[in-house]
Amino acid sequence: MAGSNGGGRLSFLAVPGVGPDPDAFLEEVLDAWGAAMRSRGVKADYVRTSRSVVVRLCDSAGKFPWEWNVGDATEWFDHLRSVRGLAHSTVRAYQGMVEGFCEFATSPAYEWSLRSAQLFGQVFSQVVNEFNRITHSQTNESRPEKRAFTEKEIQQLFDLLDLEYVRVLESGRSGALTVLRDASACKIAYAWGLRVTEARRLQIVDFSANARTPYFGDFGNLHVRFGKATAGQVFKPRNVLTVWQWAAEVAEDWTNNVLPRYGDPVSDLFPTNTGGVVSASHLWRRVSDCVEELGFPAGWISTRSVGRTPRISLRPTGTTSSSSRCSSATNTRRQHRSTPCRRPISRSRSSLECIAKHSNRPVTRWRFRRGN
Repeated sequence: MAGSNGGGRLSFLAVPGVGPDPDAFLEEVLDAWGAAMRSRGVKADYVRTSRSVVVRLCDSAGKFPWEWNVGDATEWFDHLRSVRGLAHSTVRAYQGMVEGFCEFATSPAYEWSLRSAQLFGQVFSQVVNEFNRITHSQTNESRPEKRAFTEKEIQQLFDLLDLEYVRVLESGRSGALTVLRDASACKIAYAWGLRVTEARRLQIVDFSANARTPYFGDFGNLHVRFGKATAGQVFKPRNVLTVWQWAAEVAEDWTNNVLPRYGDPVSDLFPTNTGGVVSASHLWRRVSDCVEELGFPAGWISTRSVGRTPRISLRPTGTTSSSSRCSSATNTRRQHRSTPCRRPISRSRSSLECIAKHSNRPVTRWRFRRGN
């Protein structure tokens, strides 16, 4: 229809036999929801996971989101817990994603419910409530089967990582440098109590000297820049003081003697041959393979178990107070001035000849003792 100014107005008329595309409308809603999450600082990985959770609920219920009801969500959550056996924290995270999507779709600030009513005759509704939501009542939701390594178990793990390096050298296969990198990453994660992401994203500049512990050299303090963050926030940086002398020696040995083999310049502490950083899944496979070879019970060991172990090693017997733990760590650092902590294990002649043939540096196993 022509206007008074000579312009026109365009109207869309429904074509008989052709209805609106629900898949296209769902994609439009998900894109708008993702843009809203990114605008408030949510990470891209969380956005992708949230989208996939909504799609998985659609597949489980066989309905689009504007057709959901509380029973559809309850049935899916029950399937995740009783059939698939997912952890409480995982299901609770999925519930939060579905709840957030429903809040966005039903918000009066947007017109998604109005549009769905016009297109499909149904509106969005909230399907997560107090009756089908897991309550977050405690800070630690990890499985009770999961625990930290004991001192004997962590020693066996590190011995096996060192032995794997010798195996690769003697077999003539490539990958000895990768095994040595993984072993150093696990030892550094143990020594400074790091999560896997915190360890693999370290760089050389993150180590610095500590004026109170000059005997640690340039490795008396570690600045963790990629600490675990809360949802929608940036990483939480923190400083971790060096406790053991052998930890500083491991970091110095890796940084000065082995890391230059990846090329120059190298800024990442644990790089790959392609120029990236070692992935969390790779470190997990390395630890899980060693755990399986050692015969440890399956299901209670993970890469996080390595980072939890120092808390057990530094805890004095019969007390759990923070002041006692700090006092124990302080006394431990004072002992390093007179207590040697590096104890190489004797090797066979063939192993030493193999190492000397393929490497310019001796490979030393590290023996860990309580308080050293």
